[in-house]
Amino acid sequence: MQKTILLVEDEEITSRLETAILNKEGYQVFPAFTGEEAIETAARMHDRIDLILMDIDLGNGIDGTDAAKTILTRNDIPVLFLTSHTEKEVIEKTEKITSYGYVVKGSGNIVLIASIKMAMKLHNANRVLVHKNEEILSINNSLNSTIDELENTNSGLLRTWGKLLESEKDLMESRNEFMGYFNMNTVGMSVISPEQKWVRANERLCSMLGYTMEDLSGMTWVRLTHPDDLNDDLKLFSKLLTGELNKYEIRKRFIRKDGSLMYTLAYVTCRRNTRGSVKYILASFVDVSEQNRIENDLLDRERQYSALLQNLPGMVFRCRHDMGRRMEFVSNGCHELTGHMPEDLVDDLKVSFMDIVLPEYRETLTAKREAALAGRSNLIEEYLIHCADGTVKWVWEHGRVILDNSDNPLFYEGYIEDITSRKLDEIELHNREEKFNKAFNNAPLLMTITEIEKGRYLEVNDLFVKVSGFSRDEALGTRSIDLGWISPEDRERIIEAVKKDGRAAGLEITCTSKNNKPVFGLYYGEVISLDGMSCLLSIVHDISDVKNARTELKKSEERWEYALNGSRDGVWDWDISSNEAFFSRRWKEMFGYSHECISGSMDEWKTRLHPDDRTKCLQDLQDHVEGLSPFYENEHRILCRDGTYKWVLGRGKVMVRGDDNSPVRAVGTLTDIEERKKLESLHMESDAKFRDLTEKSIVGVYLFQGGVFKYVNPRFAEIFGYPVDDIINKIGPKDLTMMEDWHIADENIRKRENGVAKSIHYTFRGLLRGGGSIHAEVYGTRTIYNGKTAIIGTLMDITKRKIIEDRIAESLKEKELLLAEVHHRVKNNMQVITSLLSLQSDLIENETAREPFRESVNRIQSMALVHEKLYQSRDMASINFREYLNDLVDKIFISSSGKIRNISASMNIHELSLNIDIAIPCGLIITELVTNALKHAFPDGRDGQIFLELEKIQNGFYSLNVRDNGKGMSIHAGNHKKSSLGFSLIEALVKQLRGEMKINGENGTNVNIQFPVM
Repeated sequence: MQKTILLVEDEEITSRLETAILNKEGYQVFPAFTGEEAIETAARMHDRIDLILMDIDLGNGIDGTDAAKTILTRNDIPVLFLTSHTEKEVIEKTEKITSYGYVVKGSGNIVLIASIKMAMKLHNANRVLVHKNEEILSINNSLNSTIDELENTNSGLLRTWGKLLESEKDLMESRNEFMGYFNMNTVGMSVISPEQKWVRANERLCSMLGYTMEDLSGMTWVRLTHPDDLNDDLKLFSKLLTGELNKYEIRKRFIRKDGSLMYTLAYVTCRRNTRGSVKYILASFVDVSEQNRIENDLLDRERQYSALLQNLPGMVFRCRHDMGRRMEFVSNGCHELTGHMPEDLVDDLKVSFMDIVLPEYRETLTAKREAALAGRSNLIEEYLIHCADGTVKWVWEHGRVILDNSDNPLFYEGYIEDITSRKLDEIELHNREEKFNKAFNNAPLLMTITEIEKGRYLEVNDLFVKVSGFSRDEALGTRSIDLGWISPEDRERIIEAVKKDGRAAGLEITCTSKNNKPVFGLYYGEVISLDGMSCLLSIVHDISDVKNARTELKKSEERWEYALNGSRDGVWDWDISSNEAFFSRRWKEMFGYSHECISGSMDEWKTRLHPDDRTKCLQDLQDHVEGLSPFYENEHRILCRDGTYKWVLGRGKVMVRGDDNSPVRAVGTLTDIEERKKLESLHMESDAKFRDLTEKSIVGVYLFQGGVFKYVNPRFAEIFGYPVDDIINKIGPKDLTMMEDWHIADENIRKRENGVAKSIHYTFRGLLRGGGSIHAEVYGTRTIYNGKTAIIGTLMDITKRKIIEDRIAESLKEKELLLAEVHHRVKNNMQVITSLLSLQSDLIENETAREPFRESVNRIQSMALVHEKLYQSRDMASINFREYLNDLVDKIFISSSGKIRNISASMNIHELSLNIDIAIPCGLIITELVTNALKHAFPDGRDGQIFLELEKIQNGFYSLNVRDNGKGMSIHAGNHKKSSLGFSLIEALVKQLRGEMKINGENGTNVNIQFPVM
């Protein structure tokens, strides 16, 4: 029986061509040119239509997807979409409407006819399944009716007893056969009453739900349906009961007995009596939980991978394996790392990655990458890069070369991370080590470092070598006990103290030099960790000259320890009970006095205090002495010998208190801060100049510290509509920033406060005092204000500039959409031309006369395919030529399918992006050469292969090779005569590309064309 197709296509010429193709295949076609006409025709002829072939884009009015939705709510007709769109969102939309798929226009007659046949087979299979379910319900209903009649029939029971037994036996056998089929079904099946109750469920459904039939008999299916799916299911069920629908299918979740969820695909139909009322409902369920889990896992992995790329602190990349290291993919971390947007680096759009690598690292980086490739190992390297803002960063790269199946390099991928902070820490650590070594060797004390486990000297300083008489080579690696420097008794005392407290302090020891001269020392030792080893740092203060000064030893030690932590400060030591004081020589010299001019009384200091500083200074000292402050500190002026006053910083602490916590002894220092005070005075003058400059500035100037603004100029206050006094020390950046943009400002403020970035430039939306907002641009840098970290910067109102930028961006977006529509329209118009040529060729019976039409169709399709790729591309300026050639060769083979048997195409096309001026001539050349090879290279139906190669070679040229393993030029040399249209067209196109062509006819035909990169 002839199948009938409703063809919905708004282009009349294309509709005629498709009608002719379908008529040849034996289908009867009814055309419709709008969505409204399709809906009306389907309603009127639904019993005669076997399939709807639906175009998506139908011009003005209802589009194909909405028309299909309307038709399917009323009729059970399979819909197969026919479209030129291949965007993901369009395909997903069609899949939500019907399960019979879609066909891309231009895929060829074979693909179209095969898709139609498959859609009809799927629809027939679904009908058979529903019909079988209805038959099962009908049989079950008949059996139930028979049982009811037998139970209600009493008359003639004795006369028909034998026959009844026979009938009952047959009935039970039929019922058992039905129940066996019902329970052996591989899908869950059930009979449901109009009241939503489970009447019967097969074993498969019970197993799926985890309930027995006895459990289900007391429930409704509503109770087991997931709440989120219940509303849609109840609506469809209600339409089934009212007769709006005869059947429906739904994807829903059941709640199993154990509480877990089961994802199912449900097919529901009903059985009605002669009055049209629903007698029962038959439902079958397919468990799709595993399929749903796989789909969700895939989505989760895609989201996790996307989130990972977006949140990685560094930059993930993939680049070509060439000297230029041209990027194919760059993650969003690129902007934070380099200051460049990711798209600026892809294909060297604005900047090449190798250009931002400092020149002195480029050659080394390239060499190590080549070495990693040769050794099939990963590359790990550290180097410096230039950032967009002019700064330089240390980065760490971990990458690898990806190989193809032939072990040839495809591309290079990896991860780059900012290690500037670590590098600076390493430099700082190196500097500290140098400082330690200098301090260690130049210290005025004998210092050694000993390995605790083996007792060997690991390091000794210069003074130790000088005093002990042992050379550094003699000491290093030798045990201290073997060297004989410290006596065994003193060594045991030191070990005991270290074991007990982890350190030894103030031990008097006697050492013996190499020439047996005794050295008296005061020993200090502490356990330290050095390169993972537990070591003992020993310091010996040579007190041989003051051995007999026992009374003053303790005070000298305390003075020495305190002075050791200072620099060029004067030291004072005050006996509070007697008011006696010790003033160091530096203390006296600081004010121009000799040692004899200052007595041993604390009044020497008090009487020289400046009158304006006296009260505050003495009060601070008294507060500390009485225990009201942890230490004494005060800046004040002292009278010098020449009659001038000098600024000093006094510090001190009570070192000894009595049993009643009364102060006994205090020790402190005086630091000369005269120069600092002068600088502060200069700073004040500088601040005055700064204020004079900023007060007249046309941009906003601010100083921010501790959460509030410490200074803003009049222009800053004017921008936000505040008086200056209402901002300073009262509000902060958060009060002037829109809540949605606060994370931008907060992040940049933290970077500057923490020293991650010295200066920052960003934009945000600001809040005005009277309401409304502005766009603001901020430049800021980290500074020190009153001894603490602060941020100083400028702010400009860029609202007008932002409006202009938005208008420009909107205009650009409109032009891009217009350009995409132009390419789409050009492609569709070319499709109409190919349809006209195909219709014309169908009227020509002579095969030779029809051939030029086919060749013209191929040429037009090669150009139309370029426009299709352009409007689908990201920049609409170039296309992926490898992808384009794959589609082009497929179309040529499809159009020649009646003439070829076992001929295949092999392509080796590099990843190249070509603009339209190169892509169209190349496509036409390849169309002519491949068509010519299919026609002439393999006569008599022989097997063969066509090879296509396109690569970028040296000196800025492309090389295109089209060759076959056919009989060669001697077989079909006549096809290359300059008089033939194909060969003339090839020569003209090669000339257009400014290229050269070479033809080799030995061992098949090889055509090589080289042309420059435009």
